[in-house]
Amino acid sequence: MRMWMIHSWFCYYLFHDLTYSLRYPPLIFTALVIVSYVCAILVNKITTEIQKTGNGGKKYRKVWLAG
Repeated sequence: MRMWMIHSWFCYYLFHDLTYSLRYPPLIFTALVIVSYVCAILVNKITTEIQKTGNGGKKYRKVWLAG
């Protein structure tokens, strides 16, 4: 899931002051996990819909590029 990419945007860039205003590490951790998880679900749904429409409505398959 994309949760590991999203959480840094919330805690370092977008909502730094709001995130750390909770003051207690367990609250900060819990809030970041919840917000990141919800946003990761939304991003996954959006990318799935984009991939479906970009492929003529057919089911898509993941293609891994050798690199």
